[in-house]
Amino acid sequence: MKKYDLEVANMLCNYFSELTGFELGGRGRTPKESYLRALLYRVLKDLNDMNDRAIARHFTEVVGDRRNRSSVYHAFNKMDTYYKNHEGFRDYYDVFFKDKVKYREREEAREKRIELRIKADEERLREITLSKMVSFVDSKRIEINNMIADVPDDKIQEIRDLMSLRIKSWSWKAKNEYEIIEYQ
Repeated sequence: MKKYDLEVANMLCNYFSELTGFELGGRGRTPKESYLRALLYRVLKDLNDMNDRAIARHFTEVVGDRRNRSSVYHAFNKMDTYYKNHEGFRDYYDVFFKDKVKYREREEAREKRIELRIKADEERLREITLSKMVSFVDSKRIEINNMIADVPDDKIQEIRDLMSLRIKSWSWKAKNEYEIIEYQ
């Protein structure tokens, strides 16, 4: 059975506290305090060969903050959850341990691919929307053609003249030049 070194445990606790700003005797329940506490337990376990009972005893006797071993054990089981959900935890974890760096790189690459896919989908949706808008304009032209189709044959020339006059008036209005046309 391996024995842990009390001096090394104190040095690790102090280093961890300086690095993260974590208060060793703190009883906070915020996510940051919880994941930092769990990470400290993991550091003591892996770098100083302490088990959950020794870590609980160390916090109770040396730090002066009563911990029971079930809290320590529960914190060990939350490592993957904290790593997956908290970027701050990942940053500190990767300082002490290198076992999840490849996982982190894969996850960041996956998130980047998802982000690029979302942008591409948004662009495709924008193009589809624009093409539908053009189709809407075409449908208005079709509607005008359908209206003209219902006009009797003897009135077609009159409709053609009215449309021609309207189109000419747009060009006059754009130039601010007006010309009087008399029909006889």
